[in-house]
Amino acid sequence: MSPNVANLQIADPSLQPSKNSMASEESYFVGKKILVIGRESWFGPLLSKQHIVLELCRENEVIYVEPFFHLGWLLKGKLPQQVYHEPYHQLMPPSLTRLIPMRLPKSSTNKAARCWSEWLMLVQLWLKRFRPDVIISFSPYYAFLAKHWLAPFVFYAVDTVETEEGTKSEADTLAQADLVIAATEELYRRFKGKTHRLQYLPHGVSSTFLQTYAGKLPDDILRVRQPRVGFVGAVSQVIDIPLLIALAQARPDYSIVLVGPYEKQSFGGGLTPEALASLKVLPNVHLLGPRLSSEMGTYIKGFDVGIIPYDLSHPRIHFSYHKVLQYMALGKPVVTTCPASLEVLPPHVGVGNTLATFLDAIDYAIHHYDDATAKACCDFAKMHSWEQRLIQLSKWLSDLVIRTEEAN
Repeated sequence: MSPNVANLQIADPSLQPSKNSMASEESYFVGKKILVIGRESWFGPLLSKQHIVLELCRENEVIYVEPFFHLGWLLKGKLPQQVYHEPYHQLMPPSLTRLIPMRLPKSSTNKAARCWSEWLMLVQLWLKRFRPDVIISFSPYYAFLAKHWLAPFVFYAVDTVETEEGTKSEADTLAQADLVIAATEELYRRFKGKTHRLQYLPHGVSSTFLQTYAGKLPDDILRVRQPRVGFVGAVSQVIDIPLLIALAQARPDYSIVLVGPYEKQSFGGGLTPEALASLKVLPNVHLLGPRLSSEMGTYIKGFDVGIIPYDLSHPRIHFSYHKVLQYMALGKPVVTTCPASLEVLPPHVGVGNTLATFLDAIDYAIHHYDDATAKACCDFAKMHSWEQRLIQLSKWLSDLVIRTEEAN
Protein backbone atom coordinates (compact mmCIF):
# COMPACT_ATOMS: atom_id res chain seq x y z
CA MET A 1 0.00 0.00 0.00
CA SER A 2 1.25 3.48 -0.84
CA PRO A 3 1.63 6.15 1.84
CA ASN A 4 -1.10 8.77 1.77
CA VAL A 5 0.24 12.29 1.58
CA ALA A 6 -3.10 13.76 2.61
CA ASN A 7 -3.09 12.00 5.97
CA LEU A 8 0.27 12.37 7.66
CA GLN A 9 -0.65 10.79 10.98
CA ILE A 10 1.50 8.54 13.16
CA ALA A 11 1.00 5.08 11.69
CA ASP A 12 3.27 3.08 13.99
CA PRO A 13 1.61 2.42 17.39
CA SER A 14 5.05 2.35 19.02
CA LEU A 15 5.44 6.01 18.07
CA GLN A 16 2.15 7.21 19.56
CA PRO A 17 2.81 10.04 22.06
CA SER A 18 3.83 8.78 25.47
CA LYS A 19 2.10 9.94 28.64
CA ASN A 20 4.57 12.79 29.15
CA SER A 21 4.41 14.16 25.60
CA MET A 22 3.71 17.87 25.35
CA ALA A 23 0.18 18.73 24.29
CA SER A 24 0.33 21.80 22.07
CA GLU A 25 1.92 21.95 18.62
CA GLU A 26 3.78 25.11 19.59
CA SER A 27 5.56 23.37 22.47
CA TYR A 28 6.89 20.42 20.50
CA PHE A 29 10.62 19.93 20.48
CA VAL A 30 12.20 23.19 21.59
CA GLY A 31 15.44 23.98 23.39
CA LYS A 32 17.20 20.83 22.15
CA LYS A 33 20.65 20.15 20.74
CA ILE A 34 20.39 18.48 17.34
CA LEU A 35 23.20 16.92 15.31
CA VAL A 36 22.29 16.89 11.60
CA ILE A 37 24.36 14.93 9.10
CA GLY A 38 24.05 16.52 5.67
CA ARG A 39 25.00 15.29 2.22
CA GLU A 40 25.75 18.66 0.62
CA SER A 41 27.53 21.83 1.62
CA TRP A 42 25.32 24.18 3.62
CA PHE A 43 25.92 27.02 1.19
CA GLY A 44 24.79 25.08 -1.86
CA PRO A 45 21.29 25.50 -3.33
CA LEU A 46 18.48 25.51 -0.78
CA LEU A 47 17.52 21.85 -0.81
CA SER A 48 15.14 19.94 1.44
CA LYS A 49 17.88 19.35 4.03
CA GLN A 50 18.56 23.07 4.47
CA HIS A 51 14.85 23.87 4.73
CA ILE A 52 14.42 21.26 7.46
CA VAL A 53 17.45 22.56 9.36
CA LEU A 54 16.25 26.17 9.07
CA GLU A 55 12.94 25.15 10.65
CA LEU A 56 14.69 23.21 13.44
CA CYS A 57 16.98 26.19 14.12
CA ARG A 58 14.02 28.38 15.07
CA GLU A 59 13.83 26.87 18.56
CA ASN A 60 16.88 24.60 18.85
CA GLU A 61 20.68 24.54 18.63
CA VAL A 62 21.90 22.66 15.55
CA ILE A 63 25.26 21.43 14.31
CA TYR A 64 25.15 20.72 10.56
CA VAL A 65 27.81 18.22 9.46
CA GLU A 66 28.91 18.88 5.88
CA PRO A 67 30.48 16.35 3.49
CA PHE A 68 33.79 15.07 4.82
CA PHE A 69 37.17 16.51 3.90
CA HIS A 70 39.67 13.88 2.76
CA LEU A 71 43.00 14.59 4.48
CA GLY A 72 44.80 13.29 1.40
CA TRP A 73 43.50 16.33 -0.46
CA LEU A 74 45.88 18.51 1.56
CA LEU A 75 48.74 17.00 -0.46
CA LYS A 76 47.04 18.38 -3.58
CA GLY A 77 46.82 21.86 -2.09
CA LYS A 78 43.08 21.71 -1.49
CA LEU A 79 41.81 23.34 1.70
CA PRO A 80 38.81 22.10 3.74
CA GLN A 81 36.25 24.54 2.41
CA GLN A 82 33.21 22.81 0.92
CA VAL A 83 31.72 25.85 -0.83
CA TYR A 84 30.63 26.02 -4.46
CA HIS A 85 32.14 28.72 -6.62
CA GLU A 86 28.70 29.94 -7.71
CA PRO A 87 26.67 31.81 -5.04
CA TYR A 88 23.35 30.43 -3.81
CA HIS A 89 22.50 31.88 -0.40
CA GLN A 90 24.04 33.30 2.78
CA LEU A 91 21.47 32.08 5.32
CA MET A 92 23.22 31.31 8.60
CA PRO A 93 21.00 31.37 11.71
CA PRO A 94 22.85 32.17 14.97
CA SER A 95 21.76 28.82 16.40
CA LEU A 96 23.47 26.92 13.56
CA THR A 97 27.08 25.70 13.52
CA ARG A 98 28.79 24.06 10.53
CA LEU A 99 31.24 21.20 10.92
CA ILE A 100 33.41 19.66 8.19
CA PRO A 101 34.61 16.24 9.43
CA MET A 102 38.04 14.94 8.47
CA ARG A 103 38.45 11.56 6.81
CA LEU A 104 41.58 9.46 6.38
CA PRO A 105 42.68 7.93 3.07
CA LYS A 106 41.27 4.43 2.38
CA SER A 107 38.64 4.83 5.11
CA SER A 108 36.01 3.38 2.78
CA THR A 109 37.94 0.13 2.28
CA ASN A 110 40.19 -0.21 5.34
CA LYS A 111 38.54 -0.98 8.69
CA ALA A 112 41.31 0.64 10.76
CA ALA A 113 41.23 3.81 8.66
CA ARG A 114 37.45 3.93 8.97
CA CYS A 115 37.63 3.61 12.77
CA TRP A 116 40.21 6.40 12.97
CA SER A 117 38.03 8.59 10.72
CA GLU A 118 35.07 8.02 13.03
CA TRP A 119 37.25 8.90 16.01
CA LEU A 120 38.38 12.14 14.33
CA MET A 121 34.78 13.21 13.89
CA LEU A 122 33.92 12.42 17.51
CA VAL A 123 36.91 14.48 18.66
CA GLN A 124 35.70 17.47 16.63
CA LEU A 125 32.27 17.22 18.26
CA TRP A 126 33.84 16.82 21.70
CA LEU A 127 35.92 19.97 21.17
CA LYS A 128 32.69 21.87 20.54
CA ARG A 129 31.30 20.51 23.83
CA PHE A 130 28.24 19.33 21.93
CA ARG A 131 26.21 16.45 23.30
CA PRO A 132 23.14 15.96 21.08
CA ASP A 133 19.64 15.22 22.29
CA VAL A 134 18.89 13.65 18.92
CA ILE A 135 20.84 12.78 15.76
CA ILE A 136 19.25 13.24 12.33
CA SER A 137 21.27 11.79 9.47
CA PHE A 138 20.49 12.35 5.80
CA SER A 139 23.46 10.09 5.02
CA PRO A 140 23.59 6.29 5.49
CA TYR A 141 27.27 6.38 6.51
CA TYR A 142 26.97 7.62 10.10
CA ALA A 143 25.15 4.87 12.00
CA PHE A 144 28.27 4.51 14.18
CA LEU A 145 27.21 7.70 15.98
CA ALA A 146 24.14 5.98 17.40
CA LYS A 147 26.19 4.04 19.97
CA HIS A 148 28.20 6.99 21.34
CA TRP A 149 25.39 8.90 23.07
CA LEU A 150 22.11 7.99 24.69
CA ALA A 151 20.37 9.92 21.95
CA PRO A 152 17.83 8.70 19.39
CA PHE A 153 19.25 8.18 15.90
CA VAL A 154 16.96 9.18 13.02
CA PHE A 155 17.75 8.23 9.43
CA TYR A 156 15.99 10.74 7.17
CA ALA A 157 16.25 9.20 3.70
CA VAL A 158 15.93 11.70 0.87
CA ASP A 159 18.28 10.28 -1.78
CA THR A 160 18.94 6.82 -3.18
CA VAL A 161 22.40 5.35 -2.63
CA GLU A 162 24.30 4.43 -5.78
CA THR A 163 27.30 2.35 -4.64
CA GLU A 164 27.82 -1.09 -3.12
CA GLU A 165 29.36 0.52 -0.04
CA GLY A 166 26.35 2.81 0.25
CA THR A 167 23.90 -0.08 -0.02
CA LYS A 168 25.63 -1.95 2.81
CA SER A 169 25.80 1.17 4.98
CA GLU A 170 22.14 1.87 4.30
CA ALA A 171 21.17 -1.65 5.43
CA ASP A 172 23.17 -1.19 8.66
CA THR A 173 21.57 2.19 9.26
CA LEU A 174 18.05 0.86 8.68
CA ALA A 175 18.70 -1.84 11.27
CA GLN A 176 20.15 0.51 13.90
CA ALA A 177 18.00 3.63 13.53
CA ASP A 178 15.40 4.43 16.16
CA LEU A 179 13.28 5.98 13.43
CA VAL A 180 13.52 5.95 9.63
CA ILE A 181 11.77 8.67 7.65
CA ALA A 182 11.26 8.20 3.91
CA ALA A 183 10.85 11.39 1.89
CA THR A 184 9.50 9.66 -1.22
CA GLU A 185 7.02 6.92 -1.99
CA GLU A 186 9.73 4.84 -3.65
CA LEU A 187 11.96 4.91 -0.55
CA TYR A 188 9.00 4.11 1.71
CA ARG A 189 8.22 1.01 -0.36
CA ARG A 190 11.88 -0.02 -0.42
CA PHE A 191 12.39 0.29 3.33
CA LYS A 192 9.14 -1.35 4.43
CA GLY A 193 9.90 -4.44 6.50
CA LYS A 194 13.61 -3.57 6.82
CA THR A 195 13.38 -1.29 9.86
CA HIS A 196 11.21 -1.42 12.95
CA ARG A 197 9.98 2.20 12.82
CA LEU A 198 9.24 3.69 9.42
CA GLN A 199 7.35 6.87 8.57
CA TYR A 200 6.59 8.73 5.34
CA LEU A 201 7.16 12.49 5.31
CA PRO A 202 7.39 13.99 1.81
CA HIS A 203 9.13 17.24 1.03
CA GLY A 204 7.46 20.55 1.76
CA VAL A 205 7.85 24.00 0.29
CA SER A 206 8.45 27.51 1.58
CA SER A 207 5.78 29.32 -0.43
CA THR A 208 6.42 32.57 1.44
CA PHE A 209 10.13 32.48 0.55
CA LEU A 210 9.43 31.90 -3.14
CA GLN A 211 6.57 34.39 -3.39
CA THR A 212 8.32 37.15 -1.44
CA TYR A 213 11.04 37.47 -4.08
CA ALA A 214 8.79 36.76 -7.09
CA GLY A 215 8.64 40.36 -8.24
CA LYS A 216 9.47 41.84 -11.62
CA LEU A 217 10.61 39.27 -14.17
CA PRO A 218 14.37 39.35 -14.88
CA ASP A 219 15.52 40.79 -18.19
CA ASP A 220 17.05 37.51 -19.33
CA ILE A 221 13.74 35.67 -19.12
CA LEU A 222 11.77 38.57 -20.58
CA ARG A 223 13.94 38.24 -23.69
CA VAL A 224 12.70 34.66 -24.09
CA ARG A 225 9.45 34.36 -26.00
CA GLN A 226 6.41 32.52 -24.66
CA PRO A 227 5.25 29.90 -24.05
CA ARG A 228 8.12 29.15 -21.68
CA VAL A 229 8.65 25.55 -20.61
CA GLY A 230 10.97 25.91 -17.63
CA PHE A 231 13.17 23.91 -15.28
CA VAL A 232 14.98 25.10 -12.14
CA GLY A 233 17.74 22.98 -10.64
CA ALA A 234 21.06 21.39 -11.46
CA VAL A 235 21.34 20.57 -15.15
CA SER A 236 23.38 17.41 -14.77
CA GLN A 237 23.57 13.72 -15.61
CA VAL A 238 20.17 13.07 -14.01
CA ILE A 239 18.46 15.11 -16.75
CA ASP A 240 17.13 13.24 -19.79
CA ILE A 241 19.04 15.25 -22.40
CA PRO A 242 17.74 13.29 -25.43
CA LEU A 243 14.19 13.99 -24.22
CA LEU A 244 14.91 17.73 -23.94
CA ILE A 245 16.43 17.77 -27.42
CA ALA A 246 13.43 15.93 -28.84
CA LEU A 247 11.06 18.32 -27.04
CA ALA A 248 12.83 21.37 -28.46
CA GLN A 249 12.78 19.92 -31.97
CA ALA A 250 9.15 18.77 -31.81
CA ARG A 251 7.91 22.10 -30.43
CA PRO A 252 10.02 24.84 -32.06
CA ASP A 253 7.48 27.47 -30.93
CA TYR A 254 8.08 26.58 -27.27
CA SER A 255 11.03 28.10 -25.40
CA ILE A 256 12.87 25.60 -23.18
CA VAL A 257 14.33 27.56 -20.24
CA LEU A 258 16.89 25.86 -17.97
CA VAL A 259 17.76 27.81 -14.81
CA GLY A 260 20.59 26.21 -12.87
CA PRO A 261 24.27 25.21 -12.95
CA TYR A 262 25.47 23.09 -15.87
CA GLU A 263 29.28 23.39 -15.80
CA LYS A 264 31.38 20.40 -14.67
CA GLN A 265 32.67 22.12 -11.51
CA SER A 266 29.23 23.34 -10.45
CA PHE A 267 26.73 21.88 -8.01
CA GLY A 268 25.35 18.63 -9.38
CA GLY A 269 28.38 17.85 -11.54
CA GLY A 270 27.17 19.50 -14.72
CA LEU A 271 26.96 18.02 -18.20
CA THR A 272 29.51 16.43 -20.47
CA PRO A 273 30.87 18.77 -23.17
CA GLU A 274 29.00 16.74 -25.79
CA ALA A 275 25.64 16.98 -23.98
CA LEU A 276 26.13 20.69 -23.35
CA ALA A 277 26.98 21.34 -26.99
CA SER A 278 23.91 19.41 -28.16
CA LEU A 279 21.68 21.78 -26.15
CA LYS A 280 23.46 25.00 -27.06
CA VAL A 281 22.96 24.49 -30.79
CA LEU A 282 19.16 24.47 -30.40
CA PRO A 283 17.74 27.98 -30.95
CA ASN A 284 14.81 27.53 -28.56
CA VAL A 285 16.84 26.13 -25.63
CA HIS A 286 18.01 28.79 -23.19
CA LEU A 287 20.66 27.87 -20.59
CA LEU A 288 20.50 30.72 -18.08
CA GLY A 289 22.96 29.24 -15.59
CA PRO A 290 22.93 29.28 -11.76
CA ARG A 291 20.95 31.86 -9.82
CA LEU A 292 20.57 32.76 -6.16
CA SER A 293 18.02 30.65 -4.31
CA SER A 294 16.13 33.86 -3.54
CA GLU A 295 15.68 34.43 -7.30
CA MET A 296 14.06 31.08 -8.05
CA GLY A 297 10.54 32.38 -7.45
CA THR A 298 11.04 35.19 -9.95
CA TYR A 299 12.15 32.79 -12.67
CA ILE A 300 9.39 30.25 -11.97
CA LYS A 301 6.91 33.12 -12.18
CA GLY A 302 8.02 33.61 -15.78
CA PHE A 303 7.30 29.99 -16.77
CA ASP A 304 4.08 28.84 -18.41
CA VAL A 305 4.69 25.29 -17.20
CA GLY A 306 7.35 23.78 -14.95
CA ILE A 307 8.99 20.56 -16.07
CA ILE A 308 10.99 17.86 -14.31
CA PRO A 309 12.67 15.99 -17.20
CA TYR A 310 14.63 13.42 -15.20
CA ASP A 311 16.24 10.35 -16.73
CA LEU A 312 14.31 7.41 -15.24
CA SER A 313 17.25 5.05 -15.82
CA HIS A 314 19.32 6.96 -13.28
CA PRO A 315 19.33 5.15 -9.88
CA ARG A 316 18.66 8.32 -7.88
CA ILE A 317 15.50 9.29 -9.74
CA HIS A 318 11.97 8.77 -8.45
CA PHE A 319 8.97 11.01 -7.81
CA SER A 320 9.68 13.71 -5.23
CA TYR A 321 7.56 16.60 -3.97
CA HIS A 322 10.47 19.05 -3.68
CA LYS A 323 10.55 20.59 -7.16
CA VAL A 324 6.86 19.90 -7.84
CA LEU A 325 5.82 22.08 -4.90
CA GLN A 326 8.22 24.86 -5.90
CA TYR A 327 6.44 25.22 -9.23
CA MET A 328 2.97 24.89 -7.70
CA ALA A 329 3.72 27.55 -5.06
CA LEU A 330 3.89 30.07 -7.92
CA GLY A 331 0.68 28.72 -9.46
CA LYS A 332 2.33 26.77 -12.28
CA PRO A 333 1.18 23.41 -13.66
CA VAL A 334 3.86 20.72 -13.66
CA VAL A 335 4.92 17.97 -16.05
CA THR A 336 7.33 15.30 -14.84
CA THR A 337 8.80 12.11 -16.23
CA CYS A 338 8.59 10.46 -12.79
CA PRO A 339 5.52 8.27 -12.22
CA ALA A 340 3.69 8.29 -8.89
CA SER A 341 0.65 6.58 -7.40
CA LEU A 342 -2.70 8.36 -7.37
CA GLU A 343 -2.45 8.70 -3.58
CA VAL A 344 0.71 10.77 -3.95
CA LEU A 345 0.31 12.61 -7.28
CA PRO A 346 -0.87 16.22 -6.72
CA PRO A 347 -3.51 17.88 -8.90
CA HIS A 348 -2.38 19.64 -12.09
CA VAL A 349 0.75 17.48 -12.30
CA GLY A 350 1.05 15.59 -15.57
CA VAL A 351 3.25 12.53 -16.01
CA GLY A 352 4.89 11.65 -19.30
CA ASN A 353 7.71 9.11 -19.40
CA THR A 354 7.81 8.82 -23.19
CA LEU A 355 8.31 11.60 -25.70
CA ALA A 356 4.69 11.38 -26.90
CA THR A 357 3.15 11.48 -23.41
CA PHE A 358 5.60 14.16 -22.26
CA LEU A 359 4.64 16.38 -25.21
CA ASP A 360 0.92 15.74 -24.68
CA ALA A 361 1.15 16.66 -21.00
CA ILE A 362 3.03 19.90 -21.75
CA ASP A 363 0.58 20.84 -24.51
CA TYR A 364 -2.37 20.24 -22.20
CA ALA A 365 -0.81 22.26 -19.36
CA ILE A 366 -0.14 25.23 -21.63
CA HIS A 367 -3.49 25.28 -23.44
CA HIS A 368 -5.69 24.65 -20.38
CA TYR A 369 -3.97 26.99 -17.94
CA ASP A 370 -6.27 29.52 -16.28
CA ASP A 371 -6.74 31.42 -13.01
CA ALA A 372 -8.52 28.46 -11.44
CA THR A 373 -5.52 26.23 -12.20
CA ALA A 374 -3.12 28.76 -10.69
CA LYS A 375 -5.20 29.06 -7.51
CA ALA A 376 -5.51 25.29 -7.14
CA CYS A 377 -1.74 24.90 -7.47
CA CYS A 378 -1.03 27.64 -4.91
CA ASP A 379 -3.59 26.23 -2.47
CA PHE A 380 -2.08 22.75 -2.68
CA ALA A 381 1.43 24.11 -2.05
CA LYS A 382 0.22 26.04 1.02
CA MET A 383 -1.18 22.83 2.49
CA HIS A 384 2.24 21.22 2.19
CA SER A 385 4.54 23.85 3.67
CA TRP A 386 7.77 23.06 5.48
CA GLU A 387 6.16 24.53 8.60
CA GLN A 388 3.45 21.85 8.46
CA ARG A 389 5.98 19.11 7.78
CA LEU A 390 8.06 20.20 10.77
CA ILE A 391 5.06 20.04 13.10
CA GLN A 392 4.78 16.34 12.31
CA LEU A 393 8.55 15.78 12.46
CA SER A 394 8.77 17.60 15.80
CA LYS A 395 6.11 15.32 17.28
CA TRP A 396 8.07 12.25 16.31
CA LEU A 397 11.38 13.70 17.56
CA SER A 398 9.87 14.88 20.83
CA ASP A 399 8.38 11.49 21.54
CA LEU A 400 11.66 9.71 20.73
CA VAL A 401 13.60 11.95 23.12
CA ILE A 402 11.04 11.50 25.89
CA ARG A 403 11.03 7.73 25.48
CA THR A 404 14.83 7.68 25.61
CA GLU A 405 14.84 9.76 28.80
CA GLU A 406 12.21 7.50 30.38
CA ALA A 407 14.25 4.41 29.49
CA ASN A 408 17.38 5.83 31.11
